[in-house]
Amino acid sequence: MPSSYMGPGFGFLEPQSQSIRPSLRFSQCIFKKCWRNAMTTTQEQPVHVEGRLALSGVLASALPHDLGTARGASRYTVPAVFSRRPQPRELDLLHDKSVTRRLAEEGYSGVELRVSDRRLLITNTNLQELKSGLAHLVGTILSDISVQAEAERVHRSEELAALGLLEEQRLEAIRQSAAEVHFD
Repeated sequence: MPSSYMGPGFGFLEPQSQSIRPSLRFSQCIFKKCWRNAMTTTQEQPVHVEGRLALSGVLASALPHDLGTARGASRYTVPAVFSRRPQPRELDLLHDKSVTRRLAEEGYSGVELRVSDRRLLITNTNLQELKSGLAHLVGTILSDISVQAEAERVHRSEELAALGLLEEQRLEAIRQSAAEVHFD
């Protein structure tokens, strides 16, 4: 066998032969395409946010292992999963002191919101507190943050478009002025 052979399931490294079943060949093509797409960078594309930032639910498997026992803490960190990856501006707004102040004003003075990858860590709380109103408040905060970040993005985009138009007009004026110069 060639040195690049890594065994079944690594079709892109297997020697090609006529004996490969069509279904295996199809799965290899899918794998190759997915691998190629995973390695593709798209840095030149504008940021596109799909829907408002929200939470899809509590990550029960990451709750404290002693929850519901006599040794379990009454307050702990509840991890919730974001509906999508938060944008940088949304993270900035989420970590702003106004969020902590808003939680305190609503009666949740010890609660903090932290982000870890695609998880929102709601600290110093419990499931009962979330069910009795905190979850709704957190959802409202995330929605407000998402709306504000989108409005700022649209405003910034409009400003850039206006500046681009001004620059285009300036360059056209220079071209016209340069065209009026004659050396005869």
